Amino acid sequence: IIGMAYSKKSEDVLRSWYEPMFNKFVLKRGIFDHMYDVHFFFSPMYTGAKKVTYNASINKMKESNRQDLYPYLLFYKGEMDPYVDALNMKDKNSAYLYIIDTTGKVLYHTKGLYTEKKMEEIEGILDSSLKLAQYFKLWILLFPEVKLAWIF
Repeated sequence: IIGMAYSKKSEDVLRSWYEPMFNKFVLKRGIFDHMYDVHFFFSPMYTGAKKVTYNASINKMKESNRQDLYPYLLFYKGEMDPYVDALNMKDKNSAYLYIIDTTGKVLYHTKGLYTEKKMEEIEGILDSSLKLAQYFKLWILLFPEVKLAWIF
């Protein structure tokens, strides 16, 4: 899961996701949260005139009281156009969240402030992926000869 923001206002929107994502996917505070094997990152994007604040922002984060979030931050400095076009990130005042599978396919995306409804949608996507993986593991255990047929 990656969250992206490319303006001061959108960074504030992205921050609304920090605590709920950290609690669910790192601290695993919910009853079933231990099932999720998810990597997530938040990416503040420094583009245009904002590039000059890139190093200062990194240093500020390192010195902040939220150093527990630092491993989950990917600071980006560069051009924005490729991302705006490819990921439909037209509203610079909004934050964007994407669930990306291991092949790079976007399974889900949303934008804006964190809401319980959006988290439920994310859990639904993750749960369906988890169920499919468990189904295939069970299938291979029950029918190992079929596995060989698929491989060869």
